[in-house]
Amino acid sequence: MRTERTNLIILEQWILPQGRLELRITQPEVMQLVVDHYKHETPIALGVINEEANANSLPCLRYATACRIIDFFQLDDNSTSFVFEGINRLRVVSTYSVSESLWKAQVIRLPNWPAYPLASEFELLSTALKYFYQENPDLLELYPDAQLDDANWVSQRWLEVLPIIDQDKQALLSQPNCQQAMSFVLKLIIEKQQ
Repeated sequence: MRTERTNLIILEQWILPQGRLELRITQPEVMQLVVDHYKHETPIALGVINEEANANSLPCLRYATACRIIDFFQLDDNSTSFVFEGINRLRVVSTYSVSESLWKAQVIRLPNWPAYPLASEFELLSTALKYFYQENPDLLELYPDAQLDDANWVSQRWLEVLPIIDQDKQALLSQPNCQQAMSFVLKLIIEKQQ
């Protein structure tokens, strides 16, 4: 598979394809990357910090997401908040540090999970996600066009917000579609209700 180079921002939060994440950016080198992204379509990927990283491992988890910036807001403290939207799944092959908050990475672009109609056995996940967003209005604002009838969309939004061990998330993300993720999340929610 062919690798490509991208800029990488490493965070504690997950973002997956079609997901959205609002980030307050204050670091000058990341602001310059944002400017370059707008002017020249410079690629940006968001990855999750590898809490167990050592000198021989990646600073981020193996799966990241290519993103685009779809909106921005001036905040009360004169900093700027940007809304990132996930575009494509990536597998990180290697990285090197540009600064404390910015990396360069060699990545392999992976196919996104295909859309699936939400089967009746998984309707609970859609209903629970709708309720979750109502209880978290900041997240709800990011999704005016929530696709609650698409199993792929619903499963990825749950993977972004549920406190699941990162290794489990990575195992689910390595799958060719959302079927295992849907079953995994449904089991978690049912266990939580009991």
